[in-house]
This record gives sequence, C-alpha cells and structure tokens, in this order.
Amino acid sequence: MRRGKWFARAVIGILLLVVAPLVRAQEETNIPALISLAARASLRAAVEKQQAEEWARQRGMPVRKKLPSGAVLEIIALRDGVPVYVITKGYEAADSLGVDELWPGGSTGLNLTGAGITLGVWDAGAVDPAHPEFRGRLRIRDGASPDDHATHVAGIMAAAGVNSAAKGMAFAATIHSWDYLSDVAEMADAARAGLLISNHSYGPPAGWVGDFLWLGDTRISQNEDWQFGFYGEWDRTWDEIAYNAPFYTICVALGNDRGEGPFSQPVQHYHLDGQVYNDVHDIDGGTTGYDTTPIGATSKNTIVVGAVRPIPGGYAGPESVRMSDFSGWGPTDDGRIKPDVVGIGVRVYSTVIGGYDTYDGTSMAAPSVAGALGLMIQHYQQTHGGAKMRSATLKALAIHTADECGPAPGPDYMFGWGLLNAVSAAQVISLSATNPYAIQERVLQNGETHTLRVISDGQQPLKVTIVWTDPPGTPPLPSLDPPTRMLVNDLDLRITNGATTYFPWVLNPANPSAPASTGDNAVDNVEQVVV
Repeated sequence: MRRGKWFARAVIGILLLVVAPLVRAQEETNIPALISLAARASLRAAVEKQQAEEWARQRGMPVRKKLPSGAVLEIIALRDGVPVYVITKGYEAADSLGVDELWPGGSTGLNLTGAGITLGVWDAGAVDPAHPEFRGRLRIRDGASPDDHATHVAGIMAAAGVNSAAKGMAFAATIHSWDYLSDVAEMADAARAGLLISNHSYGPPAGWVGDFLWLGDTRISQNEDWQFGFYGEWDRTWDEIAYNAPFYTICVALGNDRGEGPFSQPVQHYHLDGQVYNDVHDIDGGTTGYDTTPIGATSKNTIVVGAVRPIPGGYAGPESVRMSDFSGWGPTDDGRIKPDVVGIGVRVYSTVIGGYDTYDGTSMAAPSVAGALGLMIQHYQQTHGGAKMRSATLKALAIHTADECGPAPGPDYMFGWGLLNAVSAAQVISLSATNPYAIQERVLQNGETHTLRVISDGQQPLKVTIVWTDPPGTPPLPSLDPPTRMLVNDLDLRITNGATTYFPWVLNPANPSAPASTGDNAVDNVEQVVV
C-alpha cells in the first residue's frame, strides 16, 4: 500500500478545500487503456448476453421483466454457470438541493443552465426522442428503444421545463443516451471522446427481488446475500474506467434494497440455479437496515447516491432531511462510507414516454445529483478559463459542501457525507477563481508529505477535504463480509495547531449505527477534518 500525508497547519477559522487526486495516478486521460478496455468489453458483452438469454429461457427464468415497483430486471451474462442480472433502481428535487438558486433569476446571480455541457445517461433503454422536453438536445447513441425509466432519469437531469413542474437540473444541457447492455465499452469510448459526467441508475440486484427471487448463495450464507457490501468485478471495472479517465465523473444510484423481501415466510421463490425453493432468508438488511449496498455501488472512484424525501423550501438543518423507506445503507465490507451523498428520490415528477409521471428510487436521486454537478462543471469552466475539473475535485466539492444529515455530526452509513448543496458548491468554485486555497489539485508521490500553512480570521470552522482517484482494487473471493481493504493508495490528512493534531472522521463497520469519531482512516479515498 502506498502512503502519503497531507498536513494543514492553520489558525482555526476558514473554509478550505484541498483536493489531492493524484498518487502515481493518471494525470491525463489514458487513451490506449480506454481503447483496450472498450474493445475487450464490447466483444464480451455481446457473447455473454446471448448465452444468458438462452440459459434463462431453458429454465423459465426472466430474460427481461418489469417489476410491480416499475423497476426493470434483465439478464445480461452467465459467468461460471451463474446468471448475472441488472436492475434499474427506480422504485421537487431542484428546490431541495438549491439548484433553482443557480438558474437565471435565482438568488446567486450565476445564471447556470447547463448550456454547452453534455450529460451521459446509461439506462434500461433510450430516452424518448420525441419528447418535447428534449427537443434539439438529445442524441441516441446506440439505437436502443425508448424506455420510461431512462426518460424519467434524463428528465430529472435536463428536461427543458416545457412543463415547469418537471424542469431538470441542467435544463439546457445536451443528453447522450445509451442502454446499459454494453455500458463498459461505451463508457470507455465516451470518456476517451471527452464526456465529463454520466448517470447510471441501475446495477446488479442483490438479496430479494420482490418475493419471487433470492440472489444469495446458501453455500456462503442461508440468511443474507454475500453480495451486499462486496467489492466485485463490476466495481473494479468502473474504478478502472475512472482511473484511466480522471476528468470523467460517474454517478451511480445506490439501490433500493433496504427492507426488501416477503412480509412473511416461507414463500415459494427462485434461486439463481433456476429452481424453485421454499426456504427462509432474512429480508435485506435484517432488523437494522445496514449492509444493503450491493455490488455495483461499492466502487471507490464513483459518486454513489442514496435517496431521501423532498424538502419543501430547502434544507433547514439535519432534522429536515428524512430518509426514504428503501434507500440502501452502508458499510461496504471493508468499512468504507456509502452512500457518498444523498439526493431527492421520493415522489419525483419527471418525463416518461409521451408524458410525465412520478417515481421513487435512488434511480431518481442519482440524476438529480448528476444534473446539479453538470452545473458545477459549467460554472468551473466559466470561472477558470474553460479548464476541466477532475472527477476527484468534483467529488470532493460535493462532499465538502454537503449539508449535514443524520443523528450526529460527521458522515454516517445512512446519509453518507450529507445532502448535496448546489449553492455552497458553486460558491466554493467562485471563491477558487480568486483564492488559491479554496481548491487545489496536486500530485503526491509515494511517501511524500505536503504541508499547507494557512492564517485564518478565526471566526469560522476550518474544514479540509481530500479526495483522490485510487487504482482499482482486487475483488476477494465470494464470501460473507470479507474485511479485505480495497484501498490501494492510503493518504493521511491531519490539521495541526501548535501541539494539537486533529484527525479525520472515521466510522466503525462493526457498529454501523455509532456516531462518527476521529482517527486514522485507512479505508476510504476520502478524508475530511473539521476543527
């Protein structure tokens, strides 16, 4: 494990964001690596899809199924004889996140619209090309058929506001739409071509799917699915893309698994061998709700988004942020903090094919964050001479300025680092145009220490956040809650004031409901110190 240290020596009192995204990482987009990844993934996806569909039909298992919740379940691969499914994660966001204050006429005077920014959408199908909310701003990239879920997600990100109640976050941005069947190859190609941000409101399901399918492995655990909290090949691949495309931000819906399962058991249901069983398994999350972050939402370099309820009138303290009934909670198996942030994912009104509808889910929360961050990309380019913001910088910005949520100060495994605050994030970008201490991007070599000395006004708390793009980890063998650390580069952040040293936030995965404390964080590629 490679180590490095950041020290900030300061008199208490200023707002400070330090971003350290590079520790022997890619300083620029690695074009050859992305080309190679795209070629391998494209060939594999087509072959695996055909084999998986044949396997499912032979056993009477679903190839593609729309669930009562509105989510889409689809088989995409067969690996080591085990089917791999993907599920979409849909079960007044602009006001709750403060995005409306960034629009023309908003209190900030920034007049951000998303114009000139391209937002990628990978989903269950294509965004409706005939919908008036996307006229002149939509490009279907792979010939997929229109899909309600994809159209709803895209509307949250960038609907024009023909219907003002459905106006998207970055309402003048361009949408590029793909389905998820060859996402890895397409993401690598899109990042190579300069795409800066995309949304992914889908991923591998885990645990119970309704009451008809349980996805665990009874050889590992009869009670719970080992895939919760596990860093799998899906996560490793997305970390690989992000590592080789350091300006490309991937926003991921965490999933809606918490509490899912039959109200009473036993019930007849399928296992992944295609057979019908009558055995008993815990509902997802058991009695506590923790450990409900599935494979596909445990990657290090993405922004994983959970879902909370709308906040009419906007944030008014931690107690104003109410958790949804379904959003998954951390920790990951190695104790990392998930979700990263939360967005609005309950009763979200947006576009569907030929009209509008209201959906619930982390599928709706993730695009609200992605759309808002699209505005941050626009604002950064406007204030920094057209420069691109690194994905680690954008993630640090989102985490650093998030509004406090939950029962205690600091991060937790329910809300992550808090509710995205678009106004505060934009203000830090504005500040960084004239104040070099607001945002810094540096290269930190193995074993090196960077020290930053700051004199403050002594009136406000001092907060320092660092985020770095970490190389992909190596998934362990399938097992229940393996504690193997996935972090490759372990940076340490400290603030010293005279003889006093302040440490970053840490959480205890063995007691996931415990409040955050401070200490040496050796698992996350995010560290934050507040004095």
